[in-house]
Amino acid sequence: MEQYIRLGIFCVIALVVIKFVRGARNPAPAEIKQEGNKEYAPPESNYSYINKVKFYRAGQPQLIEMFGTHCPPCKQMVPHMARMQQEYKQCWIMSVTSDQEADVQKFIEENPAAKQYNISRDAGGRVGAMMQRLGAKGIPHCFLFDEQGKMVYNGHPNKVEPYLKALDKRQDGWKDAGKGRKL
Repeated sequence: MEQYIRLGIFCVIALVVIKFVRGARNPAPAEIKQEGNKEYAPPESNYSYINKVKFYRAGQPQLIEMFGTHCPPCKQMVPHMARMQQEYKQCWIMSVTSDQEADVQKFIEENPAAKQYNISRDAGGRVGAMMQRLGAKGIPHCFLFDEQGKMVYNGHPNKVEPYLKALDKRQDGWKDAGKGRKL
């Protein structure tokens, strides 16, 4: 009887430790999306563009997707990313990879819709470092930053649209931002 009690206590402790370790490595999205989040978008100069279709303007929301050229789920996201680029014109959208430039060029040629949005290499390693710091383990993965550069979403690109819609509504009448004003 005593050995069953010890075994039960051991199992409970093991489950608590496992839950704690998993939670520390991969924080729940609700924790990441908190109001006081201090993550900010990396500056545009950290990217080595392979395909540039839209220039970033100061004060513009940003969607940065991390992908891999040999990743089947990433390839499935190409039409989705291209559609979002067309639909959410107020947002600057870019996919970033750490793969070699030749692999990225081949990826773009094999996926024609990829020519409709920005694609670059993570030359400075800032997006990869941010993924690591926030516990993002897989790709495709995206980060959405508001007009102040503050992160408002961290997760799979398939689930970012409600956040994009909210930012797009906030940006109505914003169309001239970043162009400068006549005084």
